Amino acid sequence: MTNYEYELNFLREVLKKCHIHTALVSHLDSADSMFDPRLISLIGSKPNLTVKKVFGKIEDKTKYIVINEFKFQYIILKLPLVCKKNILLIGPYLSNPLSSKEILEICEHLQLPLSAQKLLKDYYLSLPVITENDRIFAMVDTFCENIWQTPCCN
Repeated sequence: MTNYEYELNFLREVLKKCHIHTALVSHLDSADSMFDPRLISLIGSKPNLTVKKVFGKIEDKTKYIVINEFKFQYIILKLPLVCKKNILLIGPYLSNPLSSKEILEICEHLQLPLSAQKLLKDYYLSLPVITENDRIFAMVDTFCENIWQTPCCN
């Protein structure tokens, strides 16, 4: 048991109650572990695409906020103790709801079939919206400061 396991479990439980997905992954895990299975069935799996290939090197004591081509946002941080699953992914979430026009533009940009648009729109509607000033960020920052014993940086 790590010295922050209780705090990590508490954070993950609170986020779960807020309908925010979390996952513990390693940099060698498939990038598919970042996505909801519904989305994988929609966009397909990318063979040999790992968490490291998607996000690059994840530095110690750094909190990342990442936005991908789907406009999904993630909070990513490396947990301090070396273990197989030492990267915490929080998300996907949106910073604001997307309009039908924005979803259509994303589908066109990613060359997704017309049949995918409704499924993707439904998926976007199921994602939590976390605004810039949401208290979730204060909670994650406090968790980071506690486990890193240093002020949180982005």
